Amino acid sequence: MAIQSSGVITLQDIQDEFGGTSPISLNEYYRNGSYVTSNNTSVPTSGSITLSDFYGAVRQFTFSITSNTQNADINTMAVAAGWDGSAPLITTVTSNVWLWSDSTSLGGVIISGSFPGGLTLLNYGNIIGKGGDGGLTQGAAGSAGGPALTVASTGVSITNNSGAYIAGGGGGGGGARRFNGQWSGGGGGAGGGRGGATATSTATYAGGAIGQKGTSYYGAPGAAEAGGHSATDNESSSGTSYGTGSGGGGRILPGVIQNYLHTTHGYGGAGGQQGGPGRVAGNDNIGAGGGGWGAAGGNATYTGGAAGAAISGTSVSLTNNGTIYGST
Repeated sequence: MAIQSSGVITLQDIQDEFGGTSPISLNEYYRNGSYVTSNNTSVPTSGSITLSDFYGAVRQFTFSITSNTQNADINTMAVAAGWDGSAPLITTVTSNVWLWSDSTSLGGVIISGSFPGGLTLLNYGNIIGKGGDGGLTQGAAGSAGGPALTVASTGVSITNNSGAYIAGGGGGGGGARRFNGQWSGGGGGAGGGRGGATATSTATYAGGAIGQKGTSYYGAPGAAEAGGHSATDNESSSGTSYGTGSGGGGRILPGVIQNYLHTTHGYGGAGGQQGGPGRVAGNDNIGAGGGGWGAAGGNATYTGGAAGAAISGTSVSLTNNGTIYGST
């Protein structure tokens, strides 16, 4: 609780707010020293210091997220770390940490509830949304990607630092139907979207784990990375046609495009790269590629899924010195 903003202040009031040991000395409480946090701009960093400098002063609470976490709820995690629910809160996501989601309706980071003193989120890691699935059944469109970060609170400030990422999930690629009734699924979107099933293959091809490619589809020289590849069709000498399963989207940042061209299995649409949209081969018999980070899936006979937002919900104060894929 903040020190009162008028009237008599004692040294004990200052120690109760900021900590310290007795006997109490005022010169222990310069701003940015051992006890007084940087938000208290009326408190000097050196030189003359008086009790009245501490009117309204309040100690910030800081904590860091240092391990990979699914659906990181900042309010819940801060309370568990000792936050009193009212002090200004600073949360740091450390380098190389992944905050991720396996649901397109939930962000890798969730900011909800009340932050009376405000919340500052400093990101040095990777905050990502879930990729949309390619069309999983006959005649299906691709699914939308999920948001990286969802905000339902006010007073939120976010700084995305150099080398850090905030990336919405890519949309799943749209599926395609052949003239004879066979169909081909679309690729999964970046962020772990599943690749779509096809007429002769009901299996769906899983998206990747953190930092990994998605499961490869039949005949591919390598697994899908950013956005999943589309399924491809093959026509045998007897004229029979069929599709093979589509590639799942990877969870690799920044991700790459892989084009797949095979003389037997045809050409599938590639997944998007670094925020690029999923693509098709110019042939509506072939499903489309999944979208890259924060990008829509490609369109085939059926439409690709919408891009996942980088930040969705309540407006925030955003400073970006890193990389953001998707709307804010």
